[in-house]
Amino acid sequence: MLARFARSAAVCLVAATAFHSAALAADPTPETVVARVNGEAVKFSDILVAREQLPAKYRQVPIDQVFEMLQAALINNKLLTVEARLQGLQDLPAIKERVQRVEDQLIARQLLLEHVNSQITDALMQESYQKVVAQNSGIEELHTRHILVNDEALAADLIAQLNKGADFADLAVNNSTGPTGPKGGDLGWTRLGSLVPEFEAAALTLQKGSHTPAPVKTQFGWHVIKMEDRRLAPVPTYEEAEPAIRAKLSNDIAVELTKELMTRSHVERFNLDGTPMAAPAAQ
Repeated sequence: MLARFARSAAVCLVAATAFHSAALAADPTPETVVARVNGEAVKFSDILVAREQLPAKYRQVPIDQVFEMLQAALINNKLLTVEARLQGLQDLPAIKERVQRVEDQLIARQLLLEHVNSQITDALMQESYQKVVAQNSGIEELHTRHILVNDEALAADLIAQLNKGADFADLAVNNSTGPTGPKGGDLGWTRLGSLVPEFEAAALTLQKGSHTPAPVKTQFGWHVIKMEDRRLAPVPTYEEAEPAIRAKLSNDIAVELTKELMTRSHVERFNLDGTPMAAPAAQ
């Protein structure tokens, strides 16, 4: 009920905020009671949880602008819940099955969270960061522009125009069929090995500020390439690399935990027709 209300509430949220600006009490705490239904408290923490169920773009709306809307939803939900329990609906087998499924998901996630957090130490984070530093040190990057066309003769004509002083970016905007055309053909910084081989080989022959003397053929068409600059790729700081490092470690640790649990558990797999499935190949 509450989740459904939160989704529909987003539709009228903009209009509602235009006419409502009631201020909340100064600095409510999570334990602040915002309503009572038959003596049962609805707390400010419930309001915050309800706001998290709104679509992402509405979660940043000031809480005072959505407070009464979410408060009403929580009250309605509480009224329905109380009545449902009075009718014994919580004892329906279908409800119990769904509750069990949600509980299983929650405790599995909690197990993973606690296990991962216990394994990721500051020392492990620093060790992983040093690997990132080693992997990203001494790698060259190219900053190039290009004009992509379908016809070799047109590419040759563009090169002739460049030789007479035409602006590369202008020619790219007006002629390139590639997605970077509107940006003057700017490909930004790319690491060696990430470009199409024929393109990269031609680019590496260029000096800073120069363009290819002849059209370059790749699977995408004919290119005129300009070398803007070359540099060693900057190594990410610890702060920049930390989220990706933590995410990778979390995933690796979770995978290892499930593998370990699999080795000490008895698991059977069945096809849709009920016949046993072959054991998965060892990894």
